Amino acid sequence: MSNTLVRWRCYYNHGPRPAAPPGEVAVVNPVAGTTRTLPSGYVLDTARPTETVRTRNNFDYGQAAAHVSFWQNRISLLGAVRQDDWSSNSDFTDFAMDLPVGWNGREIIYRPDAPAGYYGLTYFPKNAAGAVTGARTDAAVRPRAGTGLPLPEYANDVLNWNSLQGNLANLTPADQKVSRLAEVTGNLYTDYTIQAGRLKGLRFGAGINYRGREVIGYRGGDTMVSPTNPAAAIDDPNVGPLDPVYRPVYYVTTATFGYTFRLRDRLPVRVDLTVNNALDEDVPLYYNVAQRPPGGDLANPARAAARAGRTPARSPCNSTSRRGAT
Repeated sequence: MSNTLVRWRCYYNHGPRPAAPPGEVAVVNPVAGTTRTLPSGYVLDTARPTETVRTRNNFDYGQAAAHVSFWQNRISLLGAVRQDDWSSNSDFTDFAMDLPVGWNGREIIYRPDAPAGYYGLTYFPKNAAGAVTGARTDAAVRPRAGTGLPLPEYANDVLNWNSLQGNLANLTPADQKVSRLAEVTGNLYTDYTIQAGRLKGLRFGAGINYRGREVIGYRGGDTMVSPTNPAAAIDDPNVGPLDPVYRPVYYVTTATFGYTFRLRDRLPVRVDLTVNNALDEDVPLYYNVAQRPPGGDLANPARAAARAGRTPARSPCNSTSRRGAT
């Protein structure tokens, strides 16, 4: 395929340039003093293969809930359980320089399925003659030519993959827990209104919202100090993409107060006060992980998944008041 590319750009409702490109384009080379005529037309944007994607999502879930009341509905208990199973598979268009010779520019060609050992692929560095020049290396750093084309010395390799990224260490065909989904949640609230006496109409209550731990990342990218070279890191065999990093359990408390009375014995009036985060908990909530040196020692080449990207656990203790006639 030719490495000559002419882009025809137009803007909606701007200028006289037509939206459709001409059938042929004359390309002038002012240095060589030559002119070439090239065919043109609409083609896929192969410079960004992630723009043309075929995705298949499968989401199955089951849930059940129960509601039980006691003592003439003075106490109500709610309970629910849910199980989710989600999978996603995306096919991306092939790299521009991996498309076949004679490609018409419009046919969508997706990258082939990865081999079973995709996450453990390696390669041997070679010179231009095809001779091995170094030790087996992670395939993520396998080079290409400056034009983007595969280097000819690797043409006979059985596995030809060049787009491995470090975060792929946490991808696995095995079942993983869904990230950012609390394993258990629960709410408990109760209140009481004084029915007689001088404090009749006074109401007070309290509640708690419980959020169980949730997965925020996995440890497939963890490394350890090499036993043969203290300045290098190797994969940590003790953890993998099925070992999660959790955001800890947290809870939020709420207190409520209210008073109902009659203004001039005629108009009923209700006053409410809600105190959010009544216990003023302010521990941080982490929602992601980052690879950091153990103990913060930057001289250590090893890296381990640690909690990162945090937000305040909840708003500081605050109150909301409301008044109104009923």
